[in-house]
Amino acid sequence: MVSSLAAQLAKGASINATLLVDRSKRKWGESYLFTGREADQHDLETIHALAVNGFTQLRTLQPSLEEYEGALFSDAAMHTDRTLISREDDESLGKTIAAFLTQLGPYLMEAPTGKVIEWLVRRFRIHEFNVDDVLALFLPYFESPHMAKMLSILHIKEQTSWSFLLSFKSATKNPTRTALVTEMLKNSDVARFIVSLLPNALTGGAVHRALLVFNTSVILEFITRVDKFDASTMTYLLPALLEPLKETKASLRKDSVLGSYILLSALSHKCTFSPAALRVIVSAMMNIGHLVDSSQLLTALIAVLSAQEELDVVPDTAVDQFLGLRDVSKAIEASLTWSGVDKLINPLIPSWISRCQDDNSMLDSLLAHPDLPKSVIHRIGEILLQSLLQKEHSEGGEHRRLLSALSQRYPEIFQNCVKKYVGENDGSQDSVDTLLLTLSLPASQRGRKEDSVVASTNADPNVRIVAVKHILKALQKPEDLPVDEVTSLQDAIRARVADTDPEVVDAVYSVPQVVLPLISTAEFVKTLGRRLADHEAPRTLLRIHLKFICSTFVPANPGLSTEVVLEVMMGYMLFTKPRHKTASIVWESLLDSPLKDHELLGGTRAIVKESDHTGTSFTPDDMGSINQSITSQIAKNVVASNEYIVYRDRFIKQLADPDSHRRLLAHMVIRAILHLLSGEHRVDAGLLVLESMDVQTVGDMQKITAELDDNAVFEANLLKNVVSKPSARATTQRLKIAILILLPTTPCPPGVKVDWLSYNLPDSPDTRGYRFLELMRSIYRSANSSMSTQSLAIHISRSLFTNLGSDSLLFLAGVWTHPTTREATDDVAYAALRHASAFLQAQPSDAPQDFQVILPSLLCAAQMSDSRARSAAVDCISILSKLAGASKPTSLYAFDNVYGPASASLQYLDWADIGHYVNHLSEHREHLINDIESLPAIQHDFLSGQKADSKKTTKFKQRVLCFLLSHIVSCATMTTKLVLMTTIRHVRDFTKVQMLAPLVRVAVESQSGTGATAAESEFFTLVLSSFDATCSKDFNIPTSDMWSLYLSALQHFYMPGNGRKFLVVQPQLTIFFSGRASSQWDCLAMNLRGGLFQALNSDRQSELCAALLALATSVGDPRLRIKNLLSNLIQQPSVMVVLLTSFQPSPQDASQRAPKRAKLSAVNTIANDTETDNLATLTLLSEILSTQKLPPSMELISCLLETLHRVASLPAASHSELNYIEQLLMSSIASAAEEMKETPVLAPNAIRLDILVELLRVAENPQTFHQALLLMASLSRLAPVSVLHNIMPIFTFMGSNVFHRDDSYSFRVIQKTIQSIVPVMTSSLKQKFSDPLNLSIGSRDFLRIFTDASSHVPRHRRTHFFTHLVDVLGPADYLAPICMLLTDKVSNRVIRQSPEESQALLGLPLSLLQHYSVDIQVAAMKEILLESQRIFTLLSDPSNAGDVFLEVTLDDDQPITVKTLRTRQIYSLLVLVGQNIKSRQDLAKYQNLTLRETVSILVDVLTSKDKHDELNDENIQAAARWTLAKILGVMHTVDFSVAVLSMLQSGHQKIQEGALKLLAERLPNMTDSGREAISATIVQTLEIIKTIFVSNANGLLTDSAVDGLQSVTRSARAREEPLLADIVPTLLNLIRARPEFPQPIAALSSLVEKLGPRMIPHFRTVVDVCVGCLQSASVSAIFTEAANVITNLLKSIPAFWGIIELKFVIETLMETTDDTRTTVMESITKAIAKRVPSKTLIPTMCQLWPSYSEKTTNSLQMGRFFDLMKQALRPSPRSDVLGNLRPLFKLFLEGFDIRKGLPAGDVITVEDKVVAAYIELVVKLNESAFQPLFRRSYDWAFGEHTSDERKITFCRVYTALLDIFKGLMTPYMSLLNNPLVELFQSYVKKTTRSKEVWLHAVGMLSKSFGVDDGVFWRDDKIRQISGPLIEQLPVAVDMKIGAQGKTAISSCINGMVDCADDDNLLKFINLQVLMHTRSEDSRVRLLALSCSVSLWQAEGQKLIGFANETASFILECAEDENDDVVKESNKLKNAVEAEAGKIDGL
Repeated sequence: MVSSLAAQLAKGASINATLLVDRSKRKWGESYLFTGREADQHDLETIHALAVNGFTQLRTLQPSLEEYEGALFSDAAMHTDRTLISREDDESLGKTIAAFLTQLGPYLMEAPTGKVIEWLVRRFRIHEFNVDDVLALFLPYFESPHMAKMLSILHIKEQTSWSFLLSFKSATKNPTRTALVTEMLKNSDVARFIVSLLPNALTGGAVHRALLVFNTSVILEFITRVDKFDASTMTYLLPALLEPLKETKASLRKDSVLGSYILLSALSHKCTFSPAALRVIVSAMMNIGHLVDSSQLLTALIAVLSAQEELDVVPDTAVDQFLGLRDVSKAIEASLTWSGVDKLINPLIPSWISRCQDDNSMLDSLLAHPDLPKSVIHRIGEILLQSLLQKEHSEGGEHRRLLSALSQRYPEIFQNCVKKYVGENDGSQDSVDTLLLTLSLPASQRGRKEDSVVASTNADPNVRIVAVKHILKALQKPEDLPVDEVTSLQDAIRARVADTDPEVVDAVYSVPQVVLPLISTAEFVKTLGRRLADHEAPRTLLRIHLKFICSTFVPANPGLSTEVVLEVMMGYMLFTKPRHKTASIVWESLLDSPLKDHELLGGTRAIVKESDHTGTSFTPDDMGSINQSITSQIAKNVVASNEYIVYRDRFIKQLADPDSHRRLLAHMVIRAILHLLSGEHRVDAGLLVLESMDVQTVGDMQKITAELDDNAVFEANLLKNVVSKPSARATTQRLKIAILILLPTTPCPPGVKVDWLSYNLPDSPDTRGYRFLELMRSIYRSANSSMSTQSLAIHISRSLFTNLGSDSLLFLAGVWTHPTTREATDDVAYAALRHASAFLQAQPSDAPQDFQVILPSLLCAAQMSDSRARSAAVDCISILSKLAGASKPTSLYAFDNVYGPASASLQYLDWADIGHYVNHLSEHREHLINDIESLPAIQHDFLSGQKADSKKTTKFKQRVLCFLLSHIVSCATMTTKLVLMTTIRHVRDFTKVQMLAPLVRVAVESQSGTGATAAESEFFTLVLSSFDATCSKDFNIPTSDMWSLYLSALQHFYMPGNGRKFLVVQPQLTIFFSGRASSQWDCLAMNLRGGLFQALNSDRQSELCAALLALATSVGDPRLRIKNLLSNLIQQPSVMVVLLTSFQPSPQDASQRAPKRAKLSAVNTIANDTETDNLATLTLLSEILSTQKLPPSMELISCLLETLHRVASLPAASHSELNYIEQLLMSSIASAAEEMKETPVLAPNAIRLDILVELLRVAENPQTFHQALLLMASLSRLAPVSVLHNIMPIFTFMGSNVFHRDDSYSFRVIQKTIQSIVPVMTSSLKQKFSDPLNLSIGSRDFLRIFTDASSHVPRHRRTHFFTHLVDVLGPADYLAPICMLLTDKVSNRVIRQSPEESQALLGLPLSLLQHYSVDIQVAAMKEILLESQRIFTLLSDPSNAGDVFLEVTLDDDQPITVKTLRTRQIYSLLVLVGQNIKSRQDLAKYQNLTLRETVSILVDVLTSKDKHDELNDENIQAAARWTLAKILGVMHTVDFSVAVLSMLQSGHQKIQEGALKLLAERLPNMTDSGREAISATIVQTLEIIKTIFVSNANGLLTDSAVDGLQSVTRSARAREEPLLADIVPTLLNLIRARPEFPQPIAALSSLVEKLGPRMIPHFRTVVDVCVGCLQSASVSAIFTEAANVITNLLKSIPAFWGIIELKFVIETLMETTDDTRTTVMESITKAIAKRVPSKTLIPTMCQLWPSYSEKTTNSLQMGRFFDLMKQALRPSPRSDVLGNLRPLFKLFLEGFDIRKGLPAGDVITVEDKVVAAYIELVVKLNESAFQPLFRRSYDWAFGEHTSDERKITFCRVYTALLDIFKGLMTPYMSLLNNPLVELFQSYVKKTTRSKEVWLHAVGMLSKSFGVDDGVFWRDDKIRQISGPLIEQLPVAVDMKIGAQGKTAISSCINGMVDCADDDNLLKFINLQVLMHTRSEDSRVRLLALSCSVSLWQAEGQKLIGFANETASFILECAEDENDDVVKESNKLKNAVEAEAGKIDGL
């Protein structure tokens, strides 16, 4: 206890006493924030101030720190000295500091925390007295600089727990984690301290992330580094790890739980827990698992449990928690593949099974998972089995289902469970069996047999045994069962015979009387054998099967004994190491059964009995010997058997058996059989063996084939491998090789002659030679393939050549010429050629044989694609060349033996010739090797005849060629024939035809040789290619046999095969045909094109063409081969004439012809078949001629015309056939005529066009008619005189037949006809008439042919038709006549319509006119108008009238006068011209005197009224005026102006009116240059217009003059403006005189706009007149035009507007009440605002205001006034505005009071306009000018005369200013802050109740918050307004403001929070809003919650620190009785958690 004196001294001591000590005598002070020197500069008062500031900031982050303020940061604490207080007080202070430091943990890295710790260090010296507490705070941040700072001043004593930190303190470094863990390992106190940090923080609620990271990382390393945990360590470590798993309200719960999971997992792998401790750990982890993801919990649990002994069970409460987790089942399924997962699941299984009656989803999903651990399955099975066996079977239905599913999915595990249970529970077998049956046969107790069938397929063998017994029992009495059920039971027994379980099979065989009838089939035996072989049946099972088969099955079924031996026993007869015992069992069964007497096993019993196969001395050699003996005996039995072929084929089939033992036995037996056979039997067997064996794989056994030279070794190894390695591939290969080397020794059957080069099956019944040769070739091919080894090939080849002897060379030739050896790379062919080379080299060179028979085969080899084969063949030829050097040969090798019987026809060369030939081939060795195509070229050079060749040389070449051709003829191999033929394909010699003729003749006679195969087809193609130009000499002989053969070949190879006969031109030649064209025929055709046809004489050419035509006609030519060929061959006119003459019909008598062909054929059919064939042939000939260009021959044309005439005269049975021929002939005539370039001089009747005319007359086919017309047109060039004689019939028939057809082709025919024939007529007419009018009149009848037929031409083709006609006639001469004739046809209808409506009737002449150029059109229109003038003259003065073009035809039925018809003609012609002019606006581009002439013509017609009253027809006058107007409208500008002026000067009002209208329409469209060109004319026109105004003419003329004036004004030029100005007074007078017409005012507007300053003299007058019009206008158009005049005045002369004029106009506008004229008034106001100077306009507006301020009830006028004011202020300069500021502001203040007088519905609209105008005023002001105005506005609104209306208006104005100026206006809120507070308080006190004021005030405040950028709304200002504003929440509800008010107050509060920064203020606002949720009024609570939701959604980041205090209010509201409040509280909860995360308790 300190004495009172000490206390007094301490109290009086200065707190800065340490600073007063001499600095030189003291150390620097210790400081956390500052260095020693810096620390001395700050006294305790400064540090205290810093600390208080920092504490205040921390308190906003953590409000709970407030409790430490008094003890540590108060003024009293500043005077506390720990060295002077009592121990109790010091301890209390230390606890307070410790608790406070614990709370600082989350904020250590914050700057305010540093200030607080600095104070604690300086005042309370925590670095001395609270070392542990400081370390508890700083250790989680041991890697941060803060730790180093604190460590540097921390007082750590030696020999203490923390002394290890002294080294880090002295080095000023942070301690490392390794150092901390090392010390923990040494010092348990340090370890206990560090381990307790997190539990203490959890208790104090001060958990932070750094602490969690520190705790996890350090303790994890500590656990890792501990070697072994003792009990003392576990006492503090394990509770600390379990502490985070308890339910607390601390933060970061999930992270702390996950950290604890990690540490527990690590600890579990370092030590072993007791079951009780482990159960506690697992329960704790599961109970807290809801805080983490299910997958995280599972991972931790598995990690903990995997290192421990498996638990037996987990508490149910923990299991409940575990199963209640989200997605736990999915997590378990995902973790089933992890190691140790069974230790988690197994303890849970008992609890899951106990609950499965309620929920079995977890167990179902586990059992269905493919990765479920076996231990888990076993555990489930044990518990389920135990559960079911301890209950009645009727109970536990869900358990039964689960166990059944387990038994089906995991039968082995289920069996283990059953066995374990039976072993552990004595006497349970019966109950287990019963359970098993109930699982598989749930209804067995009711005797359902079909369930036994299902049970027989159960995975459990025991179940299957029981089921089989049931089925057999039932089948003993099949009569008691339905047939279907019996069948299903029998199928089940058959299936169980192949069961793999011996007990099941034994059960099946237990009742043989039932089983035998079911399985006594060969198929069963075969299936059983395969089943036993495929599954390697165990001996027990095999013994059961053999016992039943041998003792029961075979005696009952002796007919199946062979199948039993071959299918079942055969695989077990060989003694091998793997099957030694099995073979012994089988042989024992066989020898003791009836099978021992089977014919295949005869003699084997003695062999087996003699051997000691069951003893231990039975060696592998003994096995080999007995195997060989058994197989030899079986082979003997097979050969001796009557069923030899059957047994042989069965053994051969087993050569490829998949069972190795069966396969080896078959190989050994077959080998033995081959040794025993001879002759053709051996050949047949060899072929079958080769076909069955895969000999391609025997060559890859190099080691095996190397043993072939030593037969004894090979045999020994063979038997040894069969015994020791029966399944090895090499063993089978050895047996194959043994068989393969045996086959080449097969001798040729005696008495057989072999065709060595043939590979086709002979036609004779004796095929032994063919089979022998195939066997030898197959062996050779197998031995010499690329797959064979060299030693095997040598061995087989040696044996083969030894067997064949001297025939080896022929055999080899047959090998390399075989079709299969001609691939790109064929090793067999190459080997054969090399063997042949060796054979030839072995011949003696001095006395060799003549091997010329082999030479053709070598030539074939030289054509192989393999270069190696070609090289070998050339080597053989070289050897022959060397052998040819001998004087003579000893003999001819294989004389008459090479091709069999066909060898007799061979031709041989003598020794010299063959030598010369082979020497020549040898010289080209390199070419033959390197180029496969060189041999044909060599043969061509060597064998082709040359002009320089001698006779001897020629004969030599022919002999060699005959030698080769004889081999081609004799050889039966088509491939060889083809290759040889290819080598000489380029040789051209008639000898080839002579030698090959027999082949062609045989092919023709036998109807073959046309391509049964591709080789045959190609061969005959080459054979027929010999029929070339070299045959022409023989063909031209009249008696040539070759010519007949050639024609036969031509026919045969086009249509090969049998068929009907047909007769060619020559009666003696009969030809057969059938089939289709072949490639051989293409070859014949190519040779014909290649020169053969040209080499034939004309007779043969004609004969050949006739034959081909007859062939095509009789057979058909679907692919047009003959036709194309003949098109190339028939080129000469003489041949054509001969063919046409030969096939044209006979001339008909004139009496037989009908004048017109009948529609239906009524003529008799032609009886003569020859005539019919000729007609078909003529058709084909016509087709050929029509498809080519014919030569220019008049003879040919005449012949064609004659043929056409005869065809047309035929009474054919088919019109289509004759029409087709006629068309073809006409095409041919046209082709020949086109080729005649020069017109010949012909007699008039040389070309008979009358034939075509007659054809036109009788033609019914449109195509025929068209073609006849076209041909007529083509021939008109050659015979023009004949055309003129027939021209009228031509066009007559054309008009009646073609015009009406609507198709493109018919139209082209018409065009072509017109184009060819009409010029002839035109030329003739022009020669007769030279004058244009006379020419038109002379052509009139001709032209009428076409115009009268116009209605028959399809409508859409008429224009095109007549355009083409005019083009042909000549548009300059005939356009106008054609148009007039067409117009005259419709004149009777045109007269009934107005000119505008007649366009459709005149469409044809109009489109015809418009097709041509402008000049032609104008000329034609002039001619048309002249015609109308001529007709007019004819009517008015017939005596002086001339000729006219149009005629008049009177109709007797309708009596119409000539005058009427003529009048109609005039009218129609005038309208035609007008309509044409109407569509040609481009005429204005050209000056055209002709158009002026047309105008004069029309004017004459118009003025004829005065001259000829009798012709005063109104229709003509109207048409003339209309046409004149149209012409004037399209005339050139200059021409137009002159014409209009002349019309105005005429004085005729109608003409003047029309001219002015035209002028008004035309002028706006003129170009500038054109307008300038007529300016002088326009001046004269204006003078006339002025005269019209002065004369005050009739209304229509005046209106036209006004329109003309307006049009002139808009485009006026400078010279015209003075005259326009002179017209103004006249126009004003006209306006005064006619105020009801808007046209003059519109003209005045144009004048004002155009004249500009020239209007100054008339300014006042114009304004007066226009204002008067505005005031009195009853028509909108007048008002609009008057407004336009004023607008133009404002634009033109704005400076001349004064206040008087402006007031006059403005007042007029304001007083206008018609809303429809708003747009017009807006345009005037815009013009006033934009044009009038502001110094004039603003004073005017201010002077006008008093008169309107008194009319406050007129909202329309007020709105217009302020609209104008707004527009006036916007462009005004600032100086003008400031100069008038006082009256303007006064005006606006008065304007703000409009609410008092206006109707309520108009207030907002008008006030918006006032505010908008006021904004424009403020924009023009600077701040110094605006501030006084604002203060006055404030006084006006809130001063002495305040009112609600003024407040509303002020709020609206200020809000608008905020919208415009944003933050610039917020400082002015300083004037409004207090009034707003008072206003809000008045609402709270209910002294003010205006809703509108409240809404606008809140809205204004909200806007100010929104635009403020921190200038005005600071925290102090917000504190003033926040309380009153929040108190408006119940006000909004009480006044029932509605949704608008609620939204306004919510937005305002949000804006206020957005501006606030102080946490206390934010907390206050949040609490104040939430406090209203406790209101008694549910509406207030709902509004408060809604505002809070909006607040958190908008400003949640600022309010995140107040989430906990908000949560309490949420909880209260969640229990509210009002459902809406509850819903809103849920929204608030979601909004808070969206920002702050999940809140505990919510």
